Amino acid sequence: MGPGPLAEGGAQQACFVADQRATGSGVIVDPDGYIVTNAHVVIDARHIDVSVIDGGQTRQRAKHKHFAATTVGLDRETDLAVLKIEAKNLPTLFFLDDSETLKQGQEPERQAPLVGSTDA
Repeated sequence: MGPGPLAEGGAQQACFVADQRATGSGVIVDPDGYIVTNAHVVIDARHIDVSVIDGGQTRQRAKHKHFAATTVGLDRETDLAVLKIEAKNLPTLFFLDDSETLKQGQEPERQAPLVGSTDA
């Protein structure tokens, strides 16, 4: 049997689904799995996979743990998004100074590599 008859109107339509992938980086801002990243990387994503470097590994032997992430919120204007992964006790970004004394543009200190980074 061949293809069925065309729909009313006689126009034949074709569609396809493309498998698109994007890679980005992010910063873990809460030990319970909240991550800040760029919104343009996750907008319209159907599946978000977050790779976190397993602590204590050397650069040559770094092992990654993968987590499915959900988008908590995003803002197109500032190009920021907040993701959530189901993990506990993650290393986070922190500032050495009291938050009351922070200044715009001040460099943060990292306890761990950025999410998606190969910098161990």
